Amino acid sequence: MAVNPFSSHLKAVLYSEAINTDKLSVYQNQCLTVQQFSYECMRNRDSSGEPYGPTVSVLMLCTVRLGQPDAGKMFYQALDAGSSMPYTFLFNASFDQQKLIKDYEDAIIVHGYVVKLEEDYTNQPLDDGTTDQMLLHVTLLLSDITYKGNSSDKVIVIN
Repeated sequence: MAVNPFSSHLKAVLYSEAINTDKLSVYQNQCLTVQQFSYECMRNRDSSGEPYGPTVSVLMLCTVRLGQPDAGKMFYQALDAGSSMPYTFLFNASFDQQKLIKDYEDAIIVHGYVVKLEEDYTNQPLDDGTTDQMLLHVTLLLSDITYKGNSSDKVIVIN
């Protein structure tokens, strides 16, 4: 069963800016529902398993559901500009009555260049009975990743 893009609890959402996760003032309609994402960071390791040297540049692949056809324009603008842009992934986000994010479990803030966009249309039924969905497959070349956890933040800089 597909997740309703306008429910009060979503597994993962994407916001098109780096946010201060301590003071959230992000509305639900400013977020895109993340269908899936993947990335892999790699570093050299010595014989005892300790990492050394720079982190290798990495591609992040993500698929987002677009509620409106122009909801993904930020990715097209970033592709056209050719500059690194920030994006925040919030996991297990929930929203209050005013549709503001009230809570989340973890977050990842990435900065990267959009290098590829691919549109996909599907007729998989949603909870509300509608079937027309537009998915956008985004490929980002990441320059840095910041993990925002409950207990501490960890920054990985990719050189």
